[in-house]
Amino acid sequence: MHEESVQADKSTEQTLPDSVYISVVRSLYAGANSLAIGILCAALTPVILFAKTGDAVQLYFGAYLLIFGVLRLALTQGFYQFNDKSPPAELYKKWEDYYTYLAAFYVAVLGIWYFVSILRSTDPFVQLYSLSMVLCYMIGIIGRNFASEKVVTSQTVISGVLIISGTVLTGEFYQIVLAIFLLPFLAAIHMLSKRLRNMLLQSELAAVENKMIADRFDVALDNVTHGIGMFDRDGKIVVANERFMKLSGLADWEIIGSDLSILLAAKIKDAEEDNLAAQIENCLRVNESRKFTFRNRTDQAVEADYNSMAGGGVVVLSDISERMAAEKAIRDLANFDPLTSLPNRRFFVQEIERKFTGPHGIIPCSMFFIDLDKFKEVNDTMGHAVGDALLTTISSRLKLLLNRRSMICRFGGDEFVVIVPNLIEKSECSAFADKIIQEMSLPVIIEGTKIDVGASIGIATAPYDGKDAEQLLQFADA
Repeated sequence: MHEESVQADKSTEQTLPDSVYISVVRSLYAGANSLAIGILCAALTPVILFAKTGDAVQLYFGAYLLIFGVLRLALTQGFYQFNDKSPPAELYKKWEDYYTYLAAFYVAVLGIWYFVSILRSTDPFVQLYSLSMVLCYMIGIIGRNFASEKVVTSQTVISGVLIISGTVLTGEFYQIVLAIFLLPFLAAIHMLSKRLRNMLLQSELAAVENKMIADRFDVALDNVTHGIGMFDRDGKIVVANERFMKLSGLADWEIIGSDLSILLAAKIKDAEEDNLAAQIENCLRVNESRKFTFRNRTDQAVEADYNSMAGGGVVVLSDISERMAAEKAIRDLANFDPLTSLPNRRFFVQEIERKFTGPHGIIPCSMFFIDLDKFKEVNDTMGHAVGDALLTTISSRLKLLLNRRSMICRFGGDEFVVIVPNLIEKSECSAFADKIIQEMSLPVIIEGTKIDVGASIGIATAPYDGKDAEQLLQFADA
């Protein structure tokens, strides 16, 4: 406790941040209603004593207290108008001085009134009532003015000198004893005010520090590349950075404090049972961490990494569109011919095994092994660019000949392979092969030059010529 009080005392000696100092000054002018009640009671007290004693001096003090009280209320009203204009912090200094000076004058009048009243009358009611009034005002100093040390000091010193002097000058023994006991009372007022002031300043300084930490956290949060959202156990969104709102499709929404249902407004493309809101709700319910992916309304691929925590959970969103595009590009390079975009031999064989193979081997189908004629001559005489353009055109023509269930691949060089399910009759296979040859024999115009090529075709049918893709390829090639 002693160590904490020392730290509090040190904090009051330091230059206060502007926001804290402004709060101190504002606290002096707070509670205009209670100030008005106190002023009215103080002004009526001399009137009551006049009625009791007939001493006209009491009326003068009642008038003075009322005048200075009205001035204090007018100053308070002026401060409210000043404060509404959001002035710079340095201008608050003069308003603290205004309050200090006027409050000092007011308490001086109150102290002089007590001084005069205690010496002009020996009536026990007058002495008791006067002392009670000034003591009530002194206690009020703690409640209204504790935030400003110079206000408290000026009021306790001025009132203390006048109260103790008036009490001692009565010359009565017990009055002098009372004056002696008033000294620790005044010291206690000063100490209590200081203690409250330190508590206020510590609270304000902590609030400033917390706000600074929160602001830094917000800046850091909004500058990370990931979307971060935090949820309480009831599914309320308590933290969300801009990246989270963008990736979840809620960039222009106010989502802090909303529940998970607001994520449904993001129009995420996944099925309802797999959307972001449903996934997070499941994670909260079972209190476990997991990863899942979804596509938002701008078709970005987003990975969500949900981590369970006490009282809720936090989800980190990452845009994985580039990564998925890169993975797709790698898969395409491994599975497709980069020139014609047709499946390569390895992928073609895998797809045959996946789509055309049943429990008893390959289903009835026919395979056509196509070898272009004169391609080497075109490639050697007209260049590889023309040869590549020729292959691209031929592959496009072949795809137009196929139905939805058929498959085609570039086997290598100028060789293509086509597989057609449920085509096993020799006459039908020959007719389809003639159709391919006819299409391949049509002239191709490349860079204004007409190129004529043909095609040789080998045919294999399943299950007669082979029971798997490799056997059919070998037979058709032969």
